[in-house]
Amino acid sequence: MQRVLYIIDAFPRPQTDTDGSNDAVEQCSKVTLAAIKWAKRHNNATTTVQKLHDKLAAYMWECHGWKGLGQVSQHYIRGKDMTGFAAALAQSVGEGNPEEEDLFVARAVLQLLAVGKGNGLDEKLEDAHELLQSYESMMRRGLPDTPLMHFINLLIKALEHRSLKLAEMLQTTYSVSLAWEPQLSGLLQRIKQVYLGAQSSGGMQEMMSSMLQMLTSGGS
Repeated sequence: MQRVLYIIDAFPRPQTDTDGSNDAVEQCSKVTLAAIKWAKRHNNATTTVQKLHDKLAAYMWECHGWKGLGQVSQHYIRGKDMTGFAAALAQSVGEGNPEEEDLFVARAVLQLLAVGKGNGLDEKLEDAHELLQSYESMMRRGLPDTPLMHFINLLIKALEHRSLKLAEMLQTTYSVSLAWEPQLSGLLQRIKQVYLGAQSSGGMQEMMSSMLQMLTSGGS
């Protein structure tokens, strides 16, 4: 695995936004994802896979910055470097749209939780706490005082208590905030199904949840 990390480090770092970094990222992704597939075929590969996802996320971030946050996040949520993830979020908020700060943070937390396995809730909750604490530390203040952030904090508590009833009550109470971005409800449905045994709701929400499941299981 160390050799793969050295290979990733050897990929060129962009000097500008238009110096071929897309090609380098694509090649680096192919190498790293191939290594992840190899690692998953061996016992006790979880730590190795997480390190590779973190390494690829950091390289992608260095190449693309906040405009590549969506792609970068797909690897940070499968890794363990919550400090690096928080730094990417903080910079994205500063360079993107600060008025959507709560959306940036909420989406990251829900993505992080949705990619987990049924027996891995405690670990994912620890990651979520670390992500939020690291983000607050970097911003040198607390999270925004908005309904969406209230929802995230309360959802974490509902998950800590393994309470499907509370999670569904929160979904109803904060439905207006969740409606800002359709992806949020799909991620929440996935979380309820994985950790709390929720049944499929059918219709468009079921389709969104199925699509998210395909995406979140592809490179874990």
